[in-house]
Amino acid sequence: MKAPATSAPHQDIKANIEGACQRIAPLWPLKHFVAVNPYFGLRDQPFWQADQTLRKITGEGLTMPRPYYEEQITNGRITQEDLDEALKEMHSTWNVAQLEPAMKQRAHSGDRGQ
Repeated sequence: MKAPATSAPHQDIKANIEGACQRIAPLWPLKHFVAVNPYFGLRDQPFWQADQTLRKITGEGLTMPRPYYEEQITNGRITQEDLDEALKEMHSTWNVAQLEPAMKQRAHSGDRGQ
């Protein structure tokens, strides 16, 4: 005689389906489809973690490569005030005077990463 089946496998399947559904943007009613955020499935992750997740999956993250930002600073599109504000928002102990030499050192060391 066979042992009675447990509901555990069904619970696992149900949990996996629910998890997958949380990663897919809702498409009904159809009027919501047009404005759906393509990163909807990452909404539960902090920005930095969503960036890492996308880099693993697609090879691209949520930010531009460092040379892009260096160019924007050089061109004045990103100002010293912008950098100062960003450091404050991140609750960094650094200030712009400390950041600039570190950025230059990183650029000269050949670290052109993301």
